[in-house]
Amino acid sequence: MLQFAEGLTDRQAADAVRGRIDGKYLLGLALDDPGFDGSILCEFCACILAGNLEAQFLDARLNACKARALLKARGTQRTDSTPVLAVMRTVTRLELVGETMRAALNSFSVVASDWLQAQVAADWFDRYSHRVERYRLPKQAEACRQLAVTIGQDGVHLLSAICDPATPRWLCQIPSVEVLRRVWLQQYVIDDGQLRWCKLAHKLEFASKILSRQ
Repeated sequence: MLQFAEGLTDRQAADAVRGRIDGKYLLGLALDDPGFDGSILCEFCACILAGNLEAQFLDARLNACKARALLKARGTQRTDSTPVLAVMRTVTRLELVGETMRAALNSFSVVASDWLQAQVAADWFDRYSHRVERYRLPKQAEACRQLAVTIGQDGVHLLSAICDPATPRWLCQIPSVEVLRRVWLQQYVIDDGQLRWCKLAHKLEFASKILSRQ
């Protein structure tokens, strides 16, 4: 609930439990409790989704709230696991594309810094100079979509520059470039010439457009 209410990534939520009194209070932990690693939250969510346990987990939470008189039968409260799961998936995908782009840029900064400086836009430093989970992602759906598209456009620009005939061919062999290409094939689609946050049913169209440039 803390993570959802404040729009925190898994790492930020784990940091909140370790360093904030309200986080420890919410979980009933002692003040000197060391907390846990953020990867535990990611693994927990993955297990819930893989086992189709969303409804079971939600029912367990509701029953616990009823036992503590926090919810009453036929009251005005309404909840649904669907929007919660949707937010989880959106945040995870944003972290994926953001960190993939950042990893590619870091690789180029080591092996081809002069070439990279000619490709980056002025606002890329603010967007990719630190890990994605270190800043708070937007809560509104439209703001999340726009951030995803912005990152996607940055990635397409970088991939297009790599495929340019004037670019040294050995840059294509950098492992992070192949990772970037594959992630973009999975997460984005080009529709009527516009890059869009991918619905998986359309990802093959984007794949063919990217591969045709190589």
